[in-house]
Amino acid sequence: MSTPRAMGKLGVAVEPLLKGRLEEEKIKLYCLVSVNLVVIAVALHWLGPVMVPLILAFMLSYVLSPLVDVAVHRLRAPQELAVLIALLISVGIIAVFAFIMISSVKELVSDMEHYEKRLKKLGEEASKLLDQHGADLFTTQLELAELPLGAIAHQLRVLMSNAAGLLELLFLVLVFVVYLLLARRPGQGPRKGMAGRIEGRIKNYLSVKMMLSIIVGATCSLVLWLLDIHLSLLFGSLHFVLNFIPNVGAIIATLLPVPLLLISPNVGVMQILLAVVLPTTIHVIVGHGIEPKVMGDSLELHPITVMLCLIFWGMLWGIPGMLLAAPITAGFKIFFESLDTTRPLSRLLAGSIDDFVAEDDSHSSDVDPEFGQKASFL
Repeated sequence: MSTPRAMGKLGVAVEPLLKGRLEEEKIKLYCLVSVNLVVIAVALHWLGPVMVPLILAFMLSYVLSPLVDVAVHRLRAPQELAVLIALLISVGIIAVFAFIMISSVKELVSDMEHYEKRLKKLGEEASKLLDQHGADLFTTQLELAELPLGAIAHQLRVLMSNAAGLLELLFLVLVFVVYLLLARRPGQGPRKGMAGRIEGRIKNYLSVKMMLSIIVGATCSLVLWLLDIHLSLLFGSLHFVLNFIPNVGAIIATLLPVPLLLISPNVGVMQILLAVVLPTTIHVIVGHGIEPKVMGDSLELHPITVMLCLIFWGMLWGIPGMLLAAPITAGFKIFFESLDTTRPLSRLLAGSIDDFVAEDDSHSSDVDPEFGQKASFL
């Protein structure tokens, strides 16, 4: 008959074995998760031509659904007519945006020779200044002569000629939007339970982000127009699009006009400074002042998380993937935050590594006593 002391010794001997078994199971789980992630990434890359318009359609349907509800309940319009009205409004907005882009690119291509002459003139002045300080004048002029401005103009023309792929993407998005809007019942309340909470938060995020991006784009366009900056509508549209990329998008949108401003003959130093400072101020006010108060800090993403997501989704789907990276990641963060088992992942996406490690340690400490009890029982 075993004594309590013998049972205790047996429990102490078995407990390391159980802990080793637990670590082995964890390693197996991590390996399986890694393999599954690779398989999912390959599948997403292969399904990119369908997934990109489908995700864009979901985002657009969330934005257009309140308009459909207003048309059905306020205007007493049939659901099909309400969907058609919302679709025509969205097509009109997209057409205006496309017109701005195409006309701006045409204007930029037509003025490329003037920019090239201006740049070469500035280069000659810079090379003379460098020659006075002992620099190699011939090498500097040769490097300036090899500037690929003609190639840039050619690429812009190629970009305009490849509009067929963009039209195909737009057509698929609109088809998906029609089916998504027709499948829902106008005015239906939010779903109950966890799925309803997740859907409501994602819908709120997309709607608020869309409105704030419109405000940022319109304000930046107005500021650049008042500063008499060339292609102000184009740069304002880019502010609208790139505002969906947290942190990085604002920097890119603000610095995009700078090279063009530096070679513009009628733009002074003060205009260049204001063209950088004022849009930056707008992004700071909206991104760090208004947006956290409207959305809350729960949707905050760490800059490193944003960069990694840009690289990941950009590798999968190219430029559309980079534009969708932040909304998709925010959706995953909302989903992870709604479940107890995945809440540490949402904290990791927000950059709270200490909280993530503490949560993992707490789970480990919760499991170890159980093994101790089992060992003692043995």
